[in-house]
Amino acid sequence: MDENIWTSLLSFGVGAYLLFLWSNDCRGKTAATDKAPTHLMPGSSLTSGKALLLASLGAVAIVFTTTLVEVMTGTFAEQSRIAPYFILAMFGAAIIEEIVFRGYFVIQKKGPTGIILSSLFFSLIFAVIHPYLWVMDSFETYGLGAITTLRLEITTHGLLSTISIFALSLWFYYCRFSRFNPSRSLLPCFFAHAFANLAVYIIKYSTGYIT
Repeated sequence: MDENIWTSLLSFGVGAYLLFLWSNDCRGKTAATDKAPTHLMPGSSLTSGKALLLASLGAVAIVFTTTLVEVMTGTFAEQSRIAPYFILAMFGAAIIEEIVFRGYFVIQKKGPTGIILSSLFFSLIFAVIHPYLWVMDSFETYGLGAITTLRLEITTHGLLSTISIFALSLWFYYCRFSRFNPSRSLLPCFFAHAFANLAVYIIKYSTGYIT
C-alpha cells in the first residue's frame, strides 16, 4: 500500500479510537453512578433523533448548494480527484475535527457572546487551514536539495470551497449549541460532518472524480 492509503487508515483509526473514548465517557455519564469515571471528552452526552436529522440535512444542503454554485460559475471541473479509499480519511476527520474544533475550540464560559465570537474565529481558522487557497511548490536549490514552499493562490473555485468550509463549520457549531440540542452533545456534529463528507464523496463518485 502507498503512503496515501496508510494516511487514510491512520485518520480512520484515530477517529475510531476517539469515538470509542467519547462513547465510553457518554455511557459513564448516562450510568450516573458514584463510580462514574472522570469525563474528559467534550460534548459526551446523547441527544434526540430530531437533532441528528436536522444536523445532517443542513450539512448536506450546504454541500449541494456549493456544488450548484460551482456548476453555475463554471468551476466545478476544477475540483480535486481522490482515491476510493479516501472515504476512510473523510470519516476519520468527521470525528477528529469535531472533537478538536466544536469540542475544545470554543469559549463557553463567556455566555452566548463568547460562543458566537469564538465560533466565528475558529470557523475562519478551520476554513483557512483546508488546502483550497494554498499551493505547494517544490524546487531544487544548490547544495540544499529540494525545498518545498507554501504560497497563497486565490482562485474562484478555491474561494468557493473555503467559503463552503466556513459555512459548514458555523453550521457544526450551531448544531452543538442550538436549542434542538439542549445537552450540547457532539453527536449532531459527528453526524453532520460525516454526512457532509459522504455527500462530497457521492458527488465526486457520480461525476468521475474518484480514481
